[in-house]
Amino acid sequence: MSITKMQKRGFITLIACTLSSMLSAQCPTTTYNIPDTICAGDVFSVTNSGSSSSSYLWDFCAGEIKGSPNTSSTYSAGSGSLGSDIILENGNWYVFVANNGSISKFDFGNSLSNVPTHTNLGSFGGLMTQASDIKFANDNGTWYALVPSWQNRITRLTFGNSVANVPTANQMVITSSNFNFPYNMTLEYDNGNYVALTANLIGNFITVADFGTTLANDTPAVSTIAITGTATVGVAAAKDCGNWYAFVTHANSSTMNKIEFGNSLSNVPSSVTDISASGDLFSSRQIELVRENGEWIAFTVDGGGTILKRLNFGSSLDSIPVYSSTPGY
Repeated sequence: MSITKMQKRGFITLIACTLSSMLSAQCPTTTYNIPDTICAGDVFSVTNSGSSSSSYLWDFCAGEIKGSPNTSSTYSAGSGSLGSDIILENGNWYVFVANNGSISKFDFGNSLSNVPTHTNLGSFGGLMTQASDIKFANDNGTWYALVPSWQNRITRLTFGNSVANVPTANQMVITSSNFNFPYNMTLEYDNGNYVALTANLIGNFITVADFGTTLANDTPAVSTIAITGTATVGVAAAKDCGNWYAFVTHANSSTMNKIEFGNSLSNVPSSVTDISASGDLFSSRQIELVRENGEWIAFTVDGGGTILKRLNFGSSLDSIPVYSSTPGY
């Protein structure tokens, strides 16, 4: 697998914006007061008088997520690579990639425009065999990563106080017969609890692992959600106006599933529906969600990794998305 620099920069925005939006308990209002007239070189203040948000992300380039990506640089991460995650820690950018048998770390330094330093973190005693994805979270100052494997397990990597450290590995207990060939994962922080949703390639199920208040928990509470379609390969979740949604993609279907949880991922879903876009979603893989400039946008790629697919939901995840694509990226 090769990492495409500009492609992954796009997914950095997805991660940051998604995390920011999840912190809103209800639909936030955005109201800003700025001077009517500003001259070049003037220093001015922007006053936010909006409400219902507990964190803020300033974006002075709104709309660039709709542009075409620039794939000028690629970096080899080894064979059989599937999932990745991007971390910004103390001004330093890292990309971690799950390979078939190991974890790769790319250290970009202070800019993703830099040529990275590649380190193979190893197999951790064989626990990385058929690793399919990797997702990070900082739990009270300790960095953890969860790594699902096609061998029907999740391994927790503990990095301590920095992702630059060499991690230790522990296999977690996932007691569910429907946890079968996990392909893709999303890790969310919901009302003080860490919850991982996993797309299973075999069977019509999404696995929900609720770790409670800490990722140090070796035995998360596990439940399953039945969905339509087979060859499930992608799952993404986001909170929109106080309600959680998850979207699921399939390798052999032109539709995707929308799961509505209400105000918590711990709830039994209120509905699981099939949705289609005005375009071809067949053979879509991992999916990422971002909210930018008041609009929800999802990105996914085709099975060959050559077409970037964009789904614009507009202002609400309840909307039917509009499809567009960028071939040859």
